[in-house]
Amino acid sequence: MNIVNELELGFKDVDSIYESTSHKWDDKKKVDVLLEIGAVIEANLGIDSTATERNEAKKQQRYIYRTIKKIDPSLGDLLMRLF
Repeated sequence: MNIVNELELGFKDVDSIYESTSHKWDDKKKVDVLLEIGAVIEANLGIDSTATERNEAKKQQRYIYRTIKKIDPSLGDLLMRLF
């Protein structure tokens, strides 16, 4: 399942995913999709990425983890500590 690519989701969609009240978007699915977006951000970094690009990816990851913390506080805390 690669919903991020199928629905063309990206960092720009993090807030709308969190705020979604549709029955299709339960908390587990929201967390899964947010983690997948984070994985895509990480995967797009490479050895040729600039320091600015790496810092921007880190900011985006942190924002995603904080959003996950709003949905699932224990998982969000764990991710923030590991980050």
